Amino acid sequence: KGDIIMDINTFEAGLKNKIAMVNFGASWCGPCREIEPIIEDMREKYRDRAHVVQVDINTASSLANNYMVQSIPTLIFFDHGQEVTRLIGLQSRETIEIKINALLTGALQ
Repeated sequence: KGDIIMDINTFEAGLKNKIAMVNFGASWCGPCREIEPIIEDMREKYRDRAHVVQVDINTASSLANNYMVQSIPTLIFFDHGQEVTRLIGLQSRETIEIKINALLTGALQ
């Protein structure tokens, strides 16, 4: 399993100089469990180029509130600490990869 972040300061400091995808979810959420293997694959595939982070909204509710996460799973894509875009709900591997690749190439801003 990847990083599980609970604290906003740690979270924001960790994203400051990185391209990142943050998955907001919860263990009790069916679609979150369904997307988890895809997220883990992305963590491996993009290990040297993008930071892939898991945030459990139950243990990090203030972080979820801060980013106005209203439904889960929510994937938020960051470029050096700035939110660029988000995907809400269950997503396909292809959709997620398109977003990450666009972010890495600077096409998504």
